[in-house]
Amino acid sequence: MQATMPPPPPTTSVAIPTWFKDHPHIVPWDDGFQPTGASSASGTPSSGYMVTDQPRALPGVFRVTENAVSESLAAQLYASAVDVRVWGVYVLTTEIFDKHLEAFPDSKEDHARHTLALHAIREFLVDSQALPSQDWDNTHGVVVWVITSDVDDVVAYHIDYAEMFRYQTNITYPPLYSGTLHVSPLSADTIHGGAFYAHPDGLSHYKIHGYKGSQQPVTVHDHLVPYTHRQGVLIDGNMPHGSTPVTRLPPGVRRVVVGLNMFNHEIGPFTQAYPEHSAKFNKYVKVAQAAAKTRQPELSVGCGR
Repeated sequence: MQATMPPPPPTTSVAIPTWFKDHPHIVPWDDGFQPTGASSASGTPSSGYMVTDQPRALPGVFRVTENAVSESLAAQLYASAVDVRVWGVYVLTTEIFDKHLEAFPDSKEDHARHTLALHAIREFLVDSQALPSQDWDNTHGVVVWVITSDVDDVVAYHIDYAEMFRYQTNITYPPLYSGTLHVSPLSADTIHGGAFYAHPDGLSHYKIHGYKGSQQPVTVHDHLVPYTHRQGVLIDGNMPHGSTPVTRLPPGVRRVVVGLNMFNHEIGPFTQAYPEHSAKFNKYVKVAQAAAKTRQPELSVGCGR
């Protein structure tokens, strides 16, 4: 299903898209989090919904790939991340498979980061044939972001979703697949903690535990994967995941992860307009939080790995 580009988001709730009515995969859902942007002018919370059972060729996939990206690309991604701590861009599927596109032109906003994201997607997901063509046919684009962390940082239990769309509508729309790349130049004996985990029960697990474990704490982690340089992890987009606390790093080195979310043609344009962790996304969130701070808790944008 194709969708047109959504308009810039206001600081209050927006009209529900026309495809919401009679959507075959949307169910009522309360994960314990009420986004401020989806509340009415009077502050009344909106009902929550979840998009479930998206068609995907590899449901339940959890795959760890060593040497998922080249040494050179890992180094470039790491340097780019530590320079600004966090950034995010969106790359269209048509761009990913454009054989003539090796670098985005200088005229494109954040062109260097888009180029890094393009090559990360290609090396990790395309060159390795990680996904069948039917999944790429169903993919509008991939949002790619980088996040840096230090000792004592942790990524709370969560699921990925189109964050701006959730903030505006309280409809949680997960990606088809989520990916993680570890790009810091760290050996196993120089980092303690910071391991990635995911729960294969997917939304059934999330239904019990809720937003950041607010409904029932998560005390046992499935599929625990230590942080390993140039390692990639690909999971079903419905899987809750997070990372354990970082307890030791070498001086001057940050733990950097690259996150990738593949979104379908229905929700992709909404994420393309305001990619998670991009400068314009973060700016919008700050403005919206300031406008709503007297009514509801602030939006959390802590997706990461």
